[in-house]
Amino acid sequence: MPLPAIFEASWARAEAALYEALLLATKTRDQAGAFLGRLPPNRTDAWGLASGPLQAAVATWAPEISQVCIQVDLLASYRSRPILQAWAMAVMKALPFGNTTASPAGNVATARIRENGWGAIEDEAVRLANEQHDTIAWTMTIGLEMVFTTGGRQAEAPPPAR
Repeated sequence: MPLPAIFEASWARAEAALYEALLLATKTRDQAGAFLGRLPPNRTDAWGLASGPLQAAVATWAPEISQVCIQVDLLASYRSRPILQAWAMAVMKALPFGNTTASPAGNVATARIRENGWGAIEDEAVRLANEQHDTIAWTMTIGLEMVFTTGGRQAEAPPPAR
């Protein structure tokens, strides 16, 4: 089976690099306090990272696409408002993230809070698993803009070693 082309894998690689950096910054663990893709329904004391849509669809008209700009949303839900605020500040401290920082960022050129991306803290009633009554969860969405490199439409991964 052929290896996936670098172009096709570039979005997943960039998303994974940003997710890993935010796991470290927020001191959370994958599938315990953080989720790649989205935050499961009625889940508290955790956050999720979801990406899309493509911001500049007109870029797909070009014969070559070396970078893509995409929106990323971080949705957090915590039963403690101060813990939610600490999570948000840890995210802010980790940004901007990308190849301009001291740590390796894979193919992420930059990730930063987008204009009007710092959401308000809101409360909502949630029914947790194995609970008979609703509890209050404090939620917040932080909107990011991520630019990642693709290697170009023609870029492919090297052939497998023999």
